[in-house]
Amino acid sequence: MELRHHYEDILRCEFMKKGGNIQRQSPHYMVVEHSPWLASWFENSVFIKIDIDKFDKSTIFSHMEIPTRLSAQK
Repeated sequence: MELRHHYEDILRCEFMKKGGNIQRQSPHYMVVEHSPWLASWFENSVFIKIDIDKFDKSTIFSHMEIPTRLSAQK
C-alpha cells in the first residue's frame, strides 16, 4: 500500500504541473466503457454511464499519461 501511495503522490504532482484541478486527496478510479472482466469480480455487478461532457476536464488524468510520468521518476 505504501508503494501505491508513493506513485499516487507522483501522479498527483505531475497532474498539478499540467494545470490539473485537484479536488480531493485520494483519487476516484474509473473505467471507460463497461468491462465484463471487472464485473466478474462481484456478484450482482452493475455499471453506470456518464457522458464525458459532465466532467470538468481539468480534473481528469488519463491512464495513458501514467507510464510516461512514472518512467520519468525512475
